[in-house]
Amino acid sequence: MNAQQAFICIIISAYEADRSIYGVYHIVKGKKSSQTIQDAALFSLLPYFGLLPALTRAELEQAVRELHQLKWLEKVGEDRFVLTGQGQAALDAFLQLHPVMKELNGWEYHTLTETAWLRLRLYIQSLTHLVARTPSFYPLTHEPDIQRWVKNMLPPSDKRETVHRELYAELVSFLKTCRQEQAFVFVHQLSGEKRAGMTKQQLASALGWHPSTVHLYHMATLHQMFNTTAKQPERYRRLAMFAADLKQEVVLTASTKQTMELLAEGYSLEEISRIRKLKQNTIEDHIVEIAWHHSAFSIRPFVRQEWEQQIIEVAEQLGTSRLRELKDRLPQEVSYFMIRLVMAKRKVSHGA
Repeated sequence: MNAQQAFICIIISAYEADRSIYGVYHIVKGKKSSQTIQDAALFSLLPYFGLLPALTRAELEQAVRELHQLKWLEKVGEDRFVLTGQGQAALDAFLQLHPVMKELNGWEYHTLTETAWLRLRLYIQSLTHLVARTPSFYPLTHEPDIQRWVKNMLPPSDKRETVHRELYAELVSFLKTCRQEQAFVFVHQLSGEKRAGMTKQQLASALGWHPSTVHLYHMATLHQMFNTTAKQPERYRRLAMFAADLKQEVVLTASTKQTMELLAEGYSLEEISRIRKLKQNTIEDHIVEIAWHHSAFSIRPFVRQEWEQQIIEVAEQLGTSRLRELKDRLPQEVSYFMIRLVMAKRKVSHGA
């Protein structure tokens, strides 16, 4: 099993046929839709959000066909699969071999990872050439924003060697907290004064891995670095600067923002549906999305306190977030919308 297959199996296992394979696609692509964002949170899939932005639908379909042929997936409906016992065993073996999966935090970092990584690579390439007094080189990226940032952040000539030493020391310190393979993948992608960084394909060949597994280690290391530098900014002040100004914004779809503005003005769900000429179900989706992202958002206008408590009790008794199972055990007047709102609020408030 490779990392791409592992991501697919993890998400399909979480869905338990409640979503099609295209739900998997939207998660790993990082689709900014109400449904995908809610699914990622509801099914505890936020770590995998946006991890494979380059994946195509055709590639996903081919990967699912291969997993089905391997008998790791069983088809149970149109574009719907479940993980088999063999598939679970293969996934367990992969996770044991590659424990870096636990470092992933796609939801938190998917919008800043690529920018911070390019900044770091170009900064190191530029600084090493300047310290070696060979300022003429071919930059590894021509993106204007990246080049502008690096140019502004490079130290003056009398401080270059000091900054170079400090950054090197911080990298060594951080990479000592990583697995050996993580450090290998990270370091060998960097370009210096006398060497060019390796591509993921070259690293895959060197390690005997699938390229997606190299990508897994790359992303896990960066996410671990962002987490470490955020917690210890004084210890890693050089490393911290590459993502310091790249804040993960609250991601609300444009349509949801309009609904939130109308809610703030005091309009009811039904009134917003009429004003915006949208189905009530769509406005409900927006409200659930708002609840996911705003911990201070009150769900009381939509769910009575006694129903909220009953939903939580049933969810804890059953040990599940599956809406259908919860609905079957609750009074008829408790709607799917109410259950979704309560589950959203519960996860945001308690990380449940």
